[in-house]
Amino acid sequence: MKRFLLLFALVPALMVFSCFTESTSIVSVGMRKYKFPEHRLKKTNAQSTTADKYGPWLLRWSADEMSIAIPRLAMRADGVQYDFNVLMYGSHHLDEDLILDSYFLRGQFVGAVPTFDSLTNFYKVPRRLESERWDVLRLKPNPKATSSPSLDDVWVADCAKPPGFNHVLCRLEIGYREGILSTNVLEQNLSLREEIASFLRRELDSAHIEK
Repeated sequence: MKRFLLLFALVPALMVFSCFTESTSIVSVGMRKYKFPEHRLKKTNAQSTTADKYGPWLLRWSADEMSIAIPRLAMRADGVQYDFNVLMYGSHHLDEDLILDSYFLRGQFVGAVPTFDSLTNFYKVPRRLESERWDVLRLKPNPKATSSPSLDDVWVADCAKPPGFNHVLCRLEIGYREGILSTNVLEQNLSLREEIASFLRRELDSAHIEK
């Protein structure tokens, strides 16, 4: 009888413990491994059932989490509340030379009129082949350039309006060790690009596990 009472008394404690115990998953990007809680890691349509060392892996932070991490980060527009979703994949997915060559050497912006944004000190440059999208650059494109600067020195984001909405979403690509972190943010958050990059790198550093 005493054993039964002792076991019965332990049940609530075990239930409380189980509520705060969350399973984790280990994923790989290149030669590095990361451990994430289940609520952070989401599946993508491009992801196989086994871990592809190049990803992509979809990571998610709630709006509440981001309001604490980066208080100035806007997460709501036109009545839509956005979560903070990040694709993490191997850097081989991004052909840096091709992107910069097309922008600066192969006429991507020929005939386009760059607009300087004094609030961000960036240039908005419409795409010649995609009229509904534009790129945000640190430097004014030069069609006569004979060499290409590095991607991080030039490109900030590419932007477009979601169909049926008035706000603008911009895609950031942030380099991290052997991988790339890609996320969409509201246009007004572009000035926070470095804060976003620092936050993501800290999160990935803390999730990294030794081989």
